Amino acid sequence: MTIRQLFLGSVLVIAFGGPLRAATVPSMPGGELVAASGVFDVLNGDRQWLASVEYRLAPHICGLRPWLGVAASEGTTWFASAGLLYTVQTDGWRCSFGFAPSYYTTAVGKQLGQDLEFYSYGEVGYLCHDGEAINVRFGHISNAHLADKNPGAEILELGFSIPLSW
Repeated sequence: MTIRQLFLGSVLVIAFGGPLRAATVPSMPGGELVAASGVFDVLNGDRQWLASVEYRLAPHICGLRPWLGVAASEGTTWFASAGLLYTVQTDGWRCSFGFAPSYYTTAVGKQLGQDLEFYSYGEVGYLCHDGEAINVRFGHISNAHLADKNPGAEILELGFSIPLSW
């Protein structure tokens, strides 16, 4: 899956998800904490375990939500992200698309070409009681060909979301 495909999919959801969202969305949480674990570089032979945590703010203009996250894999690879998220939610399920510029660093892990990388993902979540959700996420991180080297890496995670109400 390329960044272009994720971007076009996100645009379609934003453009046509409004009527679905308005008709079927239970109230979204004011904020949300997400903890996840999975595999970094899942489509290649250099797989590493990955853990991540992120904070999603309340929905803003047109349903876009700012989010902040950090992820670390075994060894010395980690990245921090700050971006936007869009979620379409129905009774019992939700589908989210996120994008963020990210700071990426590694000493012995996969070199992605530079420190500035872009992380995009699609996520499907099953809504449990009280707004909690179990999520499956597939994402891609790369430098969007801003450097000579752009191998990119795919990430597969299983996560748990907890709504925050302060």
